[in-house]
Amino acid sequence: MYVEEHFVTLLSSRLRNFKKKGPHLYNMSCPFCGDSKRHTRKARGYIYAKGSNLNFICHRCGIGMSASNFIKKIDDGLWQEMRLARYRDKQQFTEQPEPIYKPKKKKQSVVQKGLVPIEDLSADHPALLYAQKRNLPLEELFWIEKFHTWAAKLEPDRFKIPPRDEGRLMVPLKSPSGAITGFQGRLISGEGVKYLSVKINDQEPLIWGRDRLRKGRQIFVFEGPFDAMFIPNAIACCGGDITMELVNMNLPKDQFVVVYDNEPRSKHTIKKMQKAIDKKFPICIWPSTIREKDINEMINSRIERGEDIGEASYNVWFIIKNNIYSGLAAEIALYSYKKI
Repeated sequence: MYVEEHFVTLLSSRLRNFKKKGPHLYNMSCPFCGDSKRHTRKARGYIYAKGSNLNFICHRCGIGMSASNFIKKIDDGLWQEMRLARYRDKQQFTEQPEPIYKPKKKKQSVVQKGLVPIEDLSADHPALLYAQKRNLPLEELFWIEKFHTWAAKLEPDRFKIPPRDEGRLMVPLKSPSGAITGFQGRLISGEGVKYLSVKINDQEPLIWGRDRLRKGRQIFVFEGPFDAMFIPNAIACCGGDITMELVNMNLPKDQFVVVYDNEPRSKHTIKKMQKAIDKKFPICIWPSTIREKDINEMINSRIERGEDIGEASYNVWFIIKNNIYSGLAAEIALYSYKKI
């Protein structure tokens, strides 16, 4: 395996977006399907360890093979050098069979029909431009051209098809195991309700980010996915009362930090902050030096000032961490914060 890793590294300059992600784990754009012709930063190919072997898999086209055969397909000469190196190291080398797995075409479900990965939209599509302007992670997003037509098939009692349907930016909500349990749809233009959520599984809450949580870590709770996407170990409650949703998660209250928008003049926001304090949840109370309304605005503002997205996300997370209050301290901080 170590000889293979060495030769994977030698090949790395020819693999777009190649990065070492961890011990025996490498990420790159798939050289077989091209990954994404329009979005060159997309990387869904992985070389990973399984037992004592290295394997390659692409999560876009589904192709899979041993790392040895991967190297052979890219550069047969380099593969021959690897054979000699393994022989010199007295490691048995057996040319492995070519287990190439091609995904079977599956009939699209009602949920899948009409949903388009945002990265597959044309470069001038309004939804793609909107997401790029806000620096949203594109791999998290889909587009639906006729939202109400699609939603009415899933929740017919709640959604009716209007004379003129509308397109929406779609964010999948997932269970802790990664199964899609719902969607939140964001209207990007025109008049109407800005956010609408759709349930696929009635037994699951409308919460984004449960599949990303790390057990035992502090959980940051937001009102919308477009904020939570930038903060580690964060969730977003996409329907109903945040505090009620958190109670239903059956975790200690002090494991959460509730983060509302920075709106000291909004009676509605102050009321929600007060309720979270009354329910014994720690909350973030923004310092007066912060002018932006929400996390996404804070991130974009920092990017405009020259920070990269990772640095901007870390700095906003650090501000949150240093402005967490609970109990009497939260009451005092909220009194000083509000301007109503």
